[in-house]
Amino acid sequence: DQPVVIIGSGNLAEDLINQFKKKTSVIVCARNTEKVQELAQNHDFEIVSWEDKETLKKYPFIANTVGTEKILFNQDFFQSWAEDHKERLFVDLASPSPIQTDLELKDGVMHLEDIFNEGAVRESKKRSQIETAREAIKDITIKRHRVFKEKQRSDSEFKNRKYEKKLAHV
Repeated sequence: DQPVVIIGSGNLAEDLINQFKKKTSVIVCARNTEKVQELAQNHDFEIVSWEDKETLKKYPFIANTVGTEKILFNQDFFQSWAEDHKERLFVDLASPSPIQTDLELKDGVMHLEDIFNEGAVRESKKRSQIETAREAIKDITIKRHRVFKEKQRSDSEFKNRKYEKKLAHV
């Protein structure tokens, strides 16, 4: 059971802590030591000191919430991290992004842009499915309307024949 490392101590980090702690252990690394200590008291997780963030490469699952212009995780970090873990995922949820790597989603590094792109793809598929469902409902409605009209016509013809038979007997 691999822990999930969360980098940061803001609202997004706390939301991630709340979700991940339901399924696995959580490790947090953040610049704000007071805030991370407070979160640790409330959520019971291990803390990695901000000064030791280079040691995070030993963990295969990392979610970053710290946005800064400064590079926090460079190509060397990611090269070592990728070599150490076959199964891995580094999710960068920050803007601006503090990571510098050539690794992509297929390599286990997901950028915020990848998440937005995935959302757009799913939205497009959903709209297509809705349109397909609308067309199917329209087709069924038209067919049922035809069947209903035919049944009305048939019932009317039956009543007319029945009425004509009654008249014939009179």
